[in-house]
Amino acid sequence: MALMGFQTDPIRRVEPRSLHGLIHDAAFVIFVFAFLVALFSLWRRFEAYPTWRGHARYTLATGILAVLLLLLPGVAYYLFIVALLAWIEVSAIRLWRSPKPPTVDPEWTE
Repeated sequence: MALMGFQTDPIRRVEPRSLHGLIHDAAFVIFVFAFLVALFSLWRRFEAYPTWRGHARYTLATGILAVLLLLLPGVAYYLFIVALLAWIEVSAIRLWRSPKPPTVDPEWTE
């Protein structure tokens, strides 16, 4: 994601692509591919845990929505980003509220 911080080239341009524009575009393609693979992989893993099954359905829905938004032109790109950021936030809240594993005093022994 940090490489997407490189300045992008204008969509309508007359000169060839710049190096920073190529870096930005390549980073975006890698980011999209990695995030979509992660969503569909996490969906399968979440299905295995009963407490995460509801989040698995949300993860699958986010992945499908993200793929569909990538296929649409224009403002759909921004909706794609919003969908991914919303999934990250919902997942973070879910992790924050999940039950913590019990802690054991290291000095306590049986």
